[in-house]
Amino acid sequence: MTRLTRLRDVVTSVLEVSLLVVIAFTFPVKDASAEDERPQDRIVLRRPSAMVYTEDHLWVANRDTGSISVVDPDSGTVLNEIVVSARLDDLILIPGTQTLVAVDSELHQLVTLQLTLRDDAPDIEPSRTLRVAKYPVSLAASPNGAFVSCASKWSRRLTVIRSSELLSGHVSPAVIDLPFVPLRQCFLDDRYLLVADAHAGELAVVDAESGKLRSRQKLLGHNIRGLCLTENYPAASNGVTEPGVVISHQILNAASSTTRSTISWGGVISNTLHAIPVSELLKSSSVETPESVHGSLFPLGHEGQGAGDPCDVAFRRDGRAYIALRGVNEVAMRPPNSQRLTRVPIGRGPTELLLDENQSRLFVLSQFDDSVSMLNADSLTPARTIPLGKRPAVRSPTQAGEELFYDSRLSLDGWYSCHSCHSDGHTTGQLNDNLGDGSFGTPKRILTLLGTGKTKPWAWNGGLNDLGDQIRKSIELTMAGPGKHSAGISDQEIESLNFYLSSLLPAPSILAARDETVHPSVARGERVFKAHGCDRCHQPPGYTSPQSYDVGLPDQAGNTSFNPPSLLGVSQRGPYFHDNRASRLVDVLLEHDHDDASSLSETDVTDLLVFLKSL
Repeated sequence: MTRLTRLRDVVTSVLEVSLLVVIAFTFPVKDASAEDERPQDRIVLRRPSAMVYTEDHLWVANRDTGSISVVDPDSGTVLNEIVVSARLDDLILIPGTQTLVAVDSELHQLVTLQLTLRDDAPDIEPSRTLRVAKYPVSLAASPNGAFVSCASKWSRRLTVIRSSELLSGHVSPAVIDLPFVPLRQCFLDDRYLLVADAHAGELAVVDAESGKLRSRQKLLGHNIRGLCLTENYPAASNGVTEPGVVISHQILNAASSTTRSTISWGGVISNTLHAIPVSELLKSSSVETPESVHGSLFPLGHEGQGAGDPCDVAFRRDGRAYIALRGVNEVAMRPPNSQRLTRVPIGRGPTELLLDENQSRLFVLSQFDDSVSMLNADSLTPARTIPLGKRPAVRSPTQAGEELFYDSRLSLDGWYSCHSCHSDGHTTGQLNDNLGDGSFGTPKRILTLLGTGKTKPWAWNGGLNDLGDQIRKSIELTMAGPGKHSAGISDQEIESLNFYLSSLLPAPSILAARDETVHPSVARGERVFKAHGCDRCHQPPGYTSPQSYDVGLPDQAGNTSFNPPSLLGVSQRGPYFHDNRASRLVDVLLEHDHDDASSLSETDVTDLLVFLKSL
């Protein structure tokens, strides 16, 4: 593929997004009677992200079109599609009201929407927008409808708003800084909220009443993509139950090498359903250091049949648990008090689950098929699949690459995808023992792929100068693939993954995400950075270099020469170094004397850290 073709693909995507922004603010509601102007008739990928069920209808938020599709599940038709913003990442209903709340991570805002009728058909009226902490990605509402919470990813903040204020427009929210990058969240009761780490396994409990962080916990795992509150968690063998949280996540074993035999039984990455009593989560009160939290683990998948990349979880009152297995395009059901797992195929990329008010029907949102499927909740028998609109006959290479990135079928027996280690393109921050550096027994920290298109060469030893070669090596060796996906990975698929990875921008710095880059220490820190020769290895503008350097920190095989990772977005990751020996960025300078940092004064260290956090 030529550079011109790549440029054309990028420009086309930018123009499509720009057009949607114009549509969102110029024509917030389309007249459904004008057949040739109906948004649902547009040929476009919607990439649905969330859904709400109310008044016998589904309200589906579409990520890439910033629209909400109104679906009648009984007739299997899309009644309307209303563009409300530039991009929609999540959607909730405030309990006890007729108000939907959507979140847009591109415009950094919430959009409130009133359910209404238009010509006797269900419709929505956008009412107001509210600016929140940058990069908002998820929403949660307390069971009594008193609070709405918005988690913002790269700014690492939680915005808690009283629903009465949100509805009146006179808002004075509580903004809470979090010690990790948040994604999923759910209320444990009317007051306490559980927030999960987007990449690693940390949890936090927030007091919505006081607007303060209450406690921090840590579970063994990463990629928490499902959180579901249940009232009947089995607390004892005598049948007594209590409220609990069911969590879907993955567990990486850093000590396991990526050999075919180890991968095949889930020894490298396993997929898990984790149930934790609410009382266990509320028992801790530490906010300085996360405390380990434990519950009951249920493995998803078995030898020869992985259950890659579990996503959303739904829990029925009778104890049945449902899990969306995005990576293998399946939905699974676990009956109460049973080790048996029923799995059925579904559309591509199932991410969200929803039970209707009678808990007799299970709705499944398939992101890469732009569809909603309806299943019998008792048997998982498919009832119907409802397309959300017309789709283009041919996807762009970037769109095709995104689908492959989340496809666990590229690995042996479907145990994990590219996303499993590189969470949404970033990193879990953990170690993995693969042949990226040419040897086993030398586990290395998983590198972020955000901005990777401009960080040539690749791998810790800088051994590959072509990103396509790195992608192929990772699939064939680290994933032992392409597994059941196909007989072999094609050049076109490698090219699509190359397009997608090259489209990923570096993570914004924590200071930029919090609008704190205007700081006198930034300029002073940059002078320290240059004066001490840090820019020799970490050369602007990418803050890396094509060479490898002896850093004096040997791996298990005695290797001390490594290619320097880019410092762009360095504040959004950690631990540091190839073996995670530095827990914090300051430890790189003070505890490990990186590049003779001991000669820095206390002021120099402070300024240098601020500069690094601005990159």
